[in-house]
Amino acid sequence: MNIAKSVKGIQLAGLINIADSSDYPIALLNFVKNGEKSISLTVDETLTGMATFRSGGKVLYGILGLGYNFKDDSKSLYAIESGLGAHIRISERFRVNAEVVNQHLMEFKGDHYAKYHIRLLPAYRMGRITMFAGPTFNYVNYTEDKGYGFMNHYIWSKQGKKDFQGIYIGAMGGLQFNL
Repeated sequence: MNIAKSVKGIQLAGLINIADSSDYPIALLNFVKNGEKSISLTVDETLTGMATFRSGGKVLYGILGLGYNFKDDSKSLYAIESGLGAHIRISERFRVNAEVVNQHLMEFKGDHYAKYHIRLLPAYRMGRITMFAGPTFNYVNYTEDKGYGFMNHYIWSKQGKKDFQGIYIGAMGGLQFNL
């Protein structure tokens, strides 16, 4: 945990940053008095829906979310994600959010589905609500015999004896409610 008044430069913590002023906090949870906090509802190309808390300064922010995959009716796949993002301001209402995120789907039975994203999300703000959507560059690794093959088209893939790895281009969109 890192607690400060007014930070000039980077404020770094493993889990939580607290400050009156900090434009560049790096942690999963950032409580900056003059910063931004929001709850986002998103869906991606695998039909994984997420409720995500984004918090940080005017430039950098942390990402922490919970969700569920709606694609497969035969099993319940719960999701968790975490990451870091940066706002690239274009105008007062328009910006691009660049994010690096890891996401895991699980049944709580020892299997795994891990996805690592790089996201470029153009966003348009209308008051307290922001709409965003954009491309994602994804690396996945999952237990092969569990049927987690959500995608059919990969830029690169490798099938091992027990697991699968692949890289593909996807998409994501959602609504953000600014707190």
